[in-house]
Amino acid sequence: MLLESSGSIHKAVADGEYGVALTWEAPAATYLMDGATNLEVVYPKECYYLGSATAQIIKGAPNLKNARLFIDFIISEELQTAMGESTSSRPVRQGITLGAHFRPFSDIEAAVGDKIVLFPDEWLETNMSQVQEHFTELMTEIVE
Repeated sequence: MLLESSGSIHKAVADGEYGVALTWEAPAATYLMDGATNLEVVYPKECYYLGSATAQIIKGAPNLKNARLFIDFIISEELQTAMGESTSSRPVRQGITLGAHFRPFSDIEAAVGDKIVLFPDEWLETNMSQVQEHFTELMTEIVE
């Protein structure tokens, strides 16, 4: 079953309407944080897409000192620990304490081995429509 919205599928699984969904980690982590006991996050052994998380300072920023302080803060151990314990956003720092709603990265590595995929943002931006079309074709074949 293909749904029109990516947000619809994880909600349908959480509500028991469907048995499985392919979704980002954050929505699943949110359900687990909110107390869902009927869900489990499974990382496919075929590969794990590791998306980028970035923060930038605009060239010529009028408040450069504050911008640098802000960047230092968002990558600090203090904020990254708070993210790992109480949000559905996976911290970018290694060695950060995670809440029960996240599986440790070592578990993901054990599940997928060397199949962690880092898509360059430029490649993904250029090829997004082909990726979506191919995914839809594959899912349609599975459903039929």
